[in-house]
Amino acid sequence: TGAITLAASTTYEVQLDGGAWAPVGLVTSFATASLPDGTHSLSVRAVDKLGNARMAGPISFLVDATPPAAPGGLSKQLPDNLRQPVITWSPAVDATSGVSRYQISLDGISQADSASPSWSPPGPLTDGRHTLSVRALDQAENVSAPASLDFVVDITPPAAPTGLAKPSPDNEMIPSFAWNSVSDPLSGVQEYQVRLDGGTWLSIGAVLTWRPAADLEPRTHTLEVRAVDKATNVGQAALLEFLSDAVPPPAPGGLRTESSPREPRPAFVWSASSDVGSFVKEYQVRVDKGNWAPVGSALAWTSPERLSD
Repeated sequence: TGAITLAASTTYEVQLDGGAWAPVGLVTSFATASLPDGTHSLSVRAVDKLGNARMAGPISFLVDATPPAAPGGLSKQLPDNLRQPVITWSPAVDATSGVSRYQISLDGISQADSASPSWSPPGPLTDGRHTLSVRALDQAENVSAPASLDFVVDITPPAAPTGLAKPSPDNEMIPSFAWNSVSDPLSGVQEYQVRLDGGTWLSIGAVLTWRPAADLEPRTHTLEVRAVDKATNVGQAALLEFLSDAVPPPAPGGLRTESSPREPRPAFVWSASSDVGSFVKEYQVRVDKGNWAPVGSALAWTSPERLSD
């Protein structure tokens, strides 16, 4: 409803939205009944006792008692390790007077209004979870329902993986590796990355095991594993040094016995074998194609049993 002030005259009549003229007496104001939203017009005329009339107007005015629709599609700029992210939303719609601005609240604290459907915090946000609320105001100061967005700011990298190990034996040239999962309390772990011998980091997803695609060279190698969280923070790497060696050592040289042929328990000696990969762990002996028996790292062996002629 609206009040229209009229100049003093004899009697007055008003016409609303081109309808019939209605007398209002000697008053110089007029209050309409409840009007629907939209643009309206009002004309006023003064009428003297002889019926002569002179009209003022019409004037146009707007009635808007309907709040705009709530903003939709709130979205935060990625990744989550941005401390002053841009947050955007779909423009609110107000068919009558139009949207004038947006009111912003961050974690329950009012912020400066925004004239456009986007906003960025004026200062860096702390690590943790936050809530942004947005509501639209139209030209008639009607306020929409709020729209909210919960989001995370995470600038803390995940910890290094623990328990990095190679379950495969050293003579397996495509060994398998395993490690424990990493906990990231804010955004969670997105993936793990591995690097072999200081090469290029390789993304392998959220798995906890890995094997190289091809045989490794027979030598000492290093494997590094690190976690990357969903905010793209990269954690410290765990390091494992390991050996790959599928090349057997050369046969011992100089194998001979210095015992007399009459000795039923002969003694044997040999020269050390050289192994450039994993080094010699032990020597094994067998007599007459029997079972192999380990004898440790000694370079000599004496038969514990009497040998037949």
